[in-house]
Amino acid sequence: MIILGIDPGTTATGYAVLDCAVSKPVLLESGLLRAPRDSAQARLTGIHDSLTSIIRKWRPSSLAVEKLYFEKNKKTAMAVSETRGIILLTAAIQKITLSEYSPLEVKKAVTGYGRAEKPAVEKIIRFSVAGAESMNAKDDVFDAIAIAFTDHLLGKFRSRQNTK
Repeated sequence: MIILGIDPGTTATGYAVLDCAVSKPVLLESGLLRAPRDSAQARLTGIHDSLTSIIRKWRPSSLAVEKLYFEKNKKTAMAVSETRGIILLTAAIQKITLSEYSPLEVKKAVTGYGRAEKPAVEKIIRFSVAGAESMNAKDDVFDAIAIAFTDHLLGKFRSRQNTK
């Protein structure tokens, strides 16, 4: 099972592709989707095109994205909402199962504590995901890995609940 995790942003969107068909998830690819800042249209089209390319390459069965949390800066919140909209639309067009997780849900799934700090989340991701051990990546990328890993963990939990 391939899971694509996405951490939407205004200037850079983190993504991670995990192969969860093995006992320890394997990081297949990760990085930042950077889109031109010329205009909203160019930025959103760039995100859609890059995301579509990743989906066609890896054929994920699930796409997990971070939910928008309260943002004090309304301009930033709007830009992130636009990015999320493109991500949700792309998942729908590609007919991929979509899951959304709040930062608190991700932290709780990964560390067991919803108020965990980023270094604690990163430490567990480095231990739990093959290929992430020695990565030197931006927070957006680690967040995307954590989002995909959360989908893997909670998907396994949902599967167990459905078999009872």
